[in-house]
Formats: sequence, structure tokens, C-alpha cells
Amino acid sequence: MARAVQPSASLAADAPSRGGGIPSPIESYLHRLHERHVELRSGDVATYIPELGKADSEWFGVCIATTDGRLYEVGDTRQQFTIQSISKPLTYGLALEDRGHEAVLKKVGVEPSGDAFNSISLDPHTGRPLNPMINAGAIATAGLVAGRSAGDRLERLLSVYSLYAGRRLTIEDLTHRKRIGRTKNVLLVILPR
Repeated sequence: MARAVQPSASLAADAPSRGGGIPSPIESYLHRLHERHVELRSGDVATYIPELGKADSEWFGVCIATTDGRLYEVGDTRQQFTIQSISKPLTYGLALEDRGHEAVLKKVGVEPSGDAFNSISLDPHTGRPLNPMINAGAIATAGLVAGRSAGDRLERLLSVYSLYAGRRLTIEDLTHRKRIGRTKNVLLVILPR
């Protein structure tokens, strides 16, 4: 469900207030930010993975979740979309929680590679992926998530992703991905060992 942002005449009108009081400065800022950028039309929707191509270039929303559980949102924040690589930092966080910093660092570095997300960037001395945000690192990181089986690990990952999304997420049929990187990703699973 999209929420329209109306042009505002004053700071007090920028955002709804909680309980009729003074508007939150976070809400006010998000409304001003959204209003300033909603008309930008540069760039294109990615189509190299068919699921990405289903996105509407008109969708634009901003949401901030605070550590105390408050949500501040404006625009198309309830629009469902494929998370793809957004899952990488969430997976990394779960691996850190499960195994600890030292154990994860032994398997995946934290150095920026400057390479594309699907490059095979491995440390020449250790063979470990350079960071968890490229596919090689993301695959190694997913392997560090605790669980008795691959199915357990997958369920834990889906549960964490769902918790952060605020709703139950599912895995769509990914057969369309066979044409993109399947062989390369299988190679990435084998190389870091």
C-alpha cells in the first residue's frame, strides 16, 4: 500500500504527530526527504535477473526501524519486492551471532574488493572470500549459520529475514536463475573450502 506525501507548508505539517502532539523530527525529515526526491527518474530497473525486472520504477519509499521497535516510513514502504543481495548483511549478522567474530573472520574477510557482486574475489594467501557482500563471501557466510542440516539453516535464515521484514517471507521459484551464474556459484561453493 503506497502512502502519498503531500507538499507541506511548514515543519509542523511535514509529518503526522503521535497522539496529536509535536511531530517526530524523524518523521518530519523523512517526509521532506521523500518530497525532495520522489520526482527523480534517472536510472533503470535492473533486468539481468528477471525477478528484478518486475519492479516498477515509480516505487519509492523510505523506512527507518529504530532499536526500540519504532517504524518511521513514507512512500511505497509496503510494496513487496525481491530482496536478492539485501539478504547478505542479514546473513552475515546471523553468522556473527552464531559463530562469533573470530570464527567468521577465519572464513570470510572484511576488506572491500571493489569487484562486482558476482566476482570470484579470494584472498591470494588464505583463499577466503574478501568480504561477505560478494557472492563468494555470502555463500561462505551462509555456511556458517548454525543448524543441524541445510534445511535447518535455511529455515533459520528465512526466520531472520522475516523478522526484519515484519512478515513471513518465502522463497519464490528460482529456476529462472539457472541462466545467470549457476555454474559460477557452484564453483564459489567449492573454492573457499
